[in-house]
Amino acid sequence: MEEELMDNILYEQVYYLIKETKKPTYLDFYDLDDADLKMIECYLEQTIRYKNRWYFITTKKQYFSNAEKRDTAPKIYLKNLYKKPIPIKEDK
Repeated sequence: MEEELMDNILYEQVYYLIKETKKPTYLDFYDLDDADLKMIECYLEQTIRYKNRWYFITTKKQYFSNAEKRDTAPKIYLKNLYKKPIPIKEDK
């Protein structure tokens, strides 16, 4: 019985989505480079300029079937207009 319950567990991960925008939401913005992405949570729900493009940072959720997949999944994704999100590699 306990094994059946273990198979039904979903592991949730919150990740950051840096989504390109052509209409920045706020007049105040942050000009970021790769080093600033280590502290991306500081810019949540803010407009940023990254690599000469405008982005807005939000959070999204993903669900995984086991903890190992959740822990190894990327924490930051970059989404340009009309393209699929790509993970940004984190330097630890």
